[in-house]
Amino acid sequence: MIATKKIEPHVASPDFIKQLRGYGLATARILYHLPDHPRFLQTYIWQDYDLAPEFPVLLKFLMFWRESSMGLSIASWLGIRS
Repeated sequence: MIATKKIEPHVASPDFIKQLRGYGLATARILYHLPDHPRFLQTYIWQDYDLAPEFPVLLKFLMFWRESSMGLSIASWLGIRS
């Protein structure tokens, strides 16, 4: 049996509340390579609601990326939709 999620009729979604607070949908494309495979260039797409122009959520993710040694970042691109 598949469990269904009950939808509350008068409760706004957390993403909608973020939009009301000025957050926009930020998308970052990160080019990187793993230390054990330096010849293979890979792409990671990250997307979340964030505040421009500081982008604290993206910066937190990038710090996690660097500290966890997930791969050496070569380049990053960012787009935001408010």
